[in-house]
Amino acid sequence: MDKFEQMMQQAMTLSETERKARIEDNKKRCICGGCPTYKGTGEKGLLFCAMGKSAVIKKGKGCICAKCPITAQLGLTHLTFCLRGNEAQQRAR
Repeated sequence: MDKFEQMMQQAMTLSETERKARIEDNKKRCICGGCPTYKGTGEKGLLFCAMGKSAVIKKGKGCICAKCPITAQLGLTHLTFCLRGNEAQQRAR
């Protein structure tokens, strides 16, 4: 079991309130807003690595996911979440 799988198991033990609080905390540290693919699209969402791909963003212009502190914290192995889906979705392919 890798770090991401361990973090997912741990998240399942949290209450709904605790999960929402963790998501909000991670959104504060999320760097999606500074990504060239995000900028200028009108997208308002963040944390695509957890929430899933954007309905607004359609074209990649560079990816900064590897530089995000959440990538390391959660043990993420995929990138370009705004276009390809969250970590769990990409692993399922």
